[in-house]
Amino acid sequence: VAGTRLARGARSSATRPAAAGAAPRAVSHAEEVLALCSAELGVDPDEEAFLLVLGAMETEDPDSFRRLWSKMLAESSVRPGDEMLNSALRVALGSRDGRFVRSVLELMFQRS
Repeated sequence: VAGTRLARGARSSATRPAAAGAAPRAVSHAEEVLALCSAELGVDPDEEAFLLVLGAMETEDPDSFRRLWSKMLAESSVRPGDEMLNSALRVALGSRDGRFVRSVLELMFQRS
């Protein structure tokens, strides 16, 4: 819950209109908030918190999206829901990375 509240604050700064070059900083800040939740507050970010940050990264910074996606799967108990999986699939297809596409599709089929 606390992680979600912090990520919501990060979302507002990550999604509001900004000057050119400000969006990557906002996305980076949102990612730092997720790290802060675990390291400083001892609260693991939940699916909603990751969804907010990954959503901002989807169009602004696909490389960071993939890095955070991998970290989320490896280091957290969060398992992506449909909305997050669809977002990951869009990023994977946009990057034309067959391995990433395959890994997302495998997660999708595991859920069904």
